[in-house]
Amino acid sequence: MTEGKRIAYKNIGLIANPIKPESGKGVKKIVDKLKDYPVKLFTDEETCKLTGNSCKPHVKVVDRLVLPDKVDVILVLGGDGTFLTVAKLVDKRPVPLLGINFGTLGFLTEISIDEIEESL
Repeated sequence: MTEGKRIAYKNIGLIANPIKPESGKGVKKIVDKLKDYPVKLFTDEETCKLTGNSCKPHVKVVDRLVLPDKVDVILVLGGDGTFLTVAKLVDKRPVPLLGINFGTLGFLTEISIDEIEESL
């Protein structure tokens, strides 16, 4: 599956909207897609809890406030509001955000979960 494929980022953060019911499934799907790549995945406690803590074997859980200091890119699962919240968290740090859309119209959330490998 991952043979011959490369991902530009080595340290990837995941932050999801805790209110959207599909967030936990989305995080699990992304972890499943990326766990075989030579990348390190990071998330915060709140996002990990959405998966029933099943993300812990493959994802390092860190404090949300320091997550932007640990990663090269942050995948934001949710809508435009979640994207703006994470943008405020990142502040002036040079960390790009990639918005993952759950199928509803979003102006800032650009891609679907199925496009994640090609986008990284």
